[in-house]
Amino acid sequence: MTTTTTTTPHLTAMGRKLMTAIGENGQGAPTLSFFDGGIVEDSGSWMSVLSAELSGEGSVAKTATGVANVLKKLDADGFVAIDSPDENGEQWVRLTKLGADTANQLVQPTPTDEQRAAALAAETVVIEKATKRRGAAKTGNPKTDEKVNAAKAAKSAKSSAKPTAKTDEPDKSKLPALPEGYVVRYPHKSYDLCSTLKGQGKIKWGTRCNAHGTFTEAEGGRDGDTKGTAAVRPTWCKGCAKDAK
Repeated sequence: MTTTTTTTPHLTAMGRKLMTAIGENGQGAPTLSFFDGGIVEDSGSWMSVLSAELSGEGSVAKTATGVANVLKKLDADGFVAIDSPDENGEQWVRLTKLGADTANQLVQPTPTDEQRAAALAAETVVIEKATKRRGAAKTGNPKTDEKVNAAKAAKSAKSSAKPTAKTDEPDKSKLPALPEGYVVRYPHKSYDLCSTLKGQGKIKWGTRCNAHGTFTEAEGGRDGDTKGTAAVRPTWCKGCAKDAK
């Protein structure tokens, strides 16, 4: 029998700086553009935008080209996925699950010895209480134990039958259809970046608000993403403008 061992790719020093910067973008006020869905799988930004925002003295690399090279290395190692260039030569960079998990872990504070000891003590108390409860269920009387176990099973079944909590993800199935010829190119939580397909003439871009189904045309992919941001949506989506008041 052959076993396969998988190992997590190693982050270079510059790769670690870049992933840390992305992770920090999910802490407090965002400093990077886009990443509309947060630091999660498939969230991302444009290669040119990231390269510009993370270059300079004291940043990931001194030049935008240097940042782009770091992103390409992260793409090869599975931390990000870089899409093919669109008709304007722009490339979308999105986080993989590995990349999102890594970015978030890099900004998590390291627990102190006191915090570790407190967590261990709390876990021990929980285990001891659970052990006592299990022991109390064994009365030595088979009929009594059977009733107790049946009651537990019924309670467990009732609990599992409860509906799952609603998430704040929009139900896109109820949104109006996109204009003829358009498809969702890059889905996001609050908006979708849409375009026409290749082979239908010059590619057209647009942005759809996922809260109200409103659609507006865009000059390109970057312009479409800009129109999808929370700050700009109220300028073209009447529903968002009303919510903002």
